[in-house]
Amino acid sequence: MIMQRFFTMRNAVILLLLLVIAALVYALAAANTVPPTYAGQGSNTISGYTVERVHYTPDTSVSPAIVGYVSFDLTPDADAEAEVYARVSGGGEDSGYVLCTSTRPPGLPGAWTREWYCNVGSGGSGTVTVRNADTLEVIALQ
Repeated sequence: MIMQRFFTMRNAVILLLLLVIAALVYALAAANTVPPTYAGQGSNTISGYTVERVHYTPDTSVSPAIVGYVSFDLTPDADAEAEVYARVSGGGEDSGYVLCTSTRPPGLPGAWTREWYCNVGSGGSGTVTVRNADTLEVIALQ
């Protein structure tokens, strides 16, 4: 008797309707996907780069007493697409941050593939003499 009351036509229609609604909700939720991106939150160790083989080249076109180029190696290797900035300062003089390149300018020594070159003699906010240069700051973004 109880089973006959439960399986009435009205209850069967309601059960079928609930199953259809549940299937639709599941289908809509499954279709709501987010494309893969690099957005998000997390934490990890910042390993950084090591700056090695620093070499200062005077700007002989202006004065041999002025730092023209600075070159250095970054390890581990930074891609050519990385953004690398350098700044030379000391004695109240400051070259300002300049964008560096992994392409060796003509006439400068060097043959390493991970070497970066920065024209700190021109294009910066000032010049730094060889005598006063005591600080090199490097920012590498990848």
